[in-house]
Amino acid sequence: MLGLKRGTVKLVSAHDEWARLFQKEKQLLLEALGDRIATIEHVGSTAIPGVPAKPIIDIRIAVSSLDDKYIEGFIAPLKKLGYSYMHKFSNRHFFAKGPEENRTHHISLVKTDNKTNGDDSILFRDYMRRNKPAQIKYAALKQKLAGQFAENRALYTKAKEKFIEKMIQLANVENRPHHMNTNKKTKRILCYGDSNTWGWVPASMGTQRYPAKERWPGILQTFLGKDYEVIEEGLGGRTTMFDDPRPEFPERNGLKTLPIILETHLPLDGVIIMLGTTDTKEMLGVSSETTAQGMLKLVRTIKNYRTLKDTATPQIIIVVPPIIKEDTEFAAKLFKGGTAKAKNLIELYKNLADNENILYLDPTSEIFVDESEGIHFDAANHKKLAKLIYEKVKNI
Repeated sequence: MLGLKRGTVKLVSAHDEWARLFQKEKQLLLEALGDRIATIEHVGSTAIPGVPAKPIIDIRIAVSSLDDKYIEGFIAPLKKLGYSYMHKFSNRHFFAKGPEENRTHHISLVKTDNKTNGDDSILFRDYMRRNKPAQIKYAALKQKLAGQFAENRALYTKAKEKFIEKMIQLANVENRPHHMNTNKKTKRILCYGDSNTWGWVPASMGTQRYPAKERWPGILQTFLGKDYEVIEEGLGGRTTMFDDPRPEFPERNGLKTLPIILETHLPLDGVIIMLGTTDTKEMLGVSSETTAQGMLKLVRTIKNYRTLKDTATPQIIIVVPPIIKEDTEFAAKLFKGGTAKAKNLIELYKNLADNENILYLDPTSEIFVDESEGIHFDAANHKKLAKLIYEKVKNI
């Protein structure tokens, strides 16, 4: 049931027995370490139903200090249970149980604080437990990588990082506090977009996000004031109507997810859509005209979606996304031919807006992407965009 050679990768199907084996080990650890344990959690893939995993139980134990002298007090009692002290990382101490030929359990000692529930391993586990589509995608990715890196666990782990980071981002979005505007006359504006709506900091590779007060939806909220509620729905990699072929980027099809988001936030007075940048990626093979068709389908989905009693269909504003610079090192990797496609959207979106009798904004002569990165814009341009959009929506 449990055990794998150190450094290798072999996956087995998910099993209900893993939860029982964790509980059994948890009891042994509590008896051995007593009140030195603040919390003890089952993490990793064996803690996620439906996902294949290496047959090793990963355990996260929160303790009051990571000071070396304090951790020395854990080594002897854990050794009696079969654990060896392996390594000190910047934010944890790592122990492994069993000989190198048959590791069965891993323990990470982490520091207790008031933000335990925000720990990434727990955020990831809990998000995956409640998200069946993500489980399916993760399982497929793991099976693929296990075949490639059966003898190199470090590369296997590294190759999963982007998917895990994205799931943690989604978990943080779900968990963020929402300060509800209870004014009955409040006008509700939905901002539907990609990483430039999410607040991706240029050149950060998605590891940094502008705070709400510096993202254009947050600034728009400030401009509009208490009589409006701006609802932020930005997601890196979101397209108008296309699936990302990479399993580590699930649910990026804007047309598929839009009905769920509309239903979630009804009633709405306005919907701002700024999409099309991701569509210009070379790997998608999408023309500007096809992207415009995707935008049209988004517009008509909003128009045809049900409304609540005594409410009307929201006004729609389509915003041309900023023109990318495909000659930068970062953009050149994915966006070959993207600059011309992005420029074509200016006229295509204008014609669409005229035909559909909706609002249109072309900010491309005033909003510019970061010169060195080529895809995302900086905080100053977020403020400029918010001001331009404000002029469009202030009379809704």
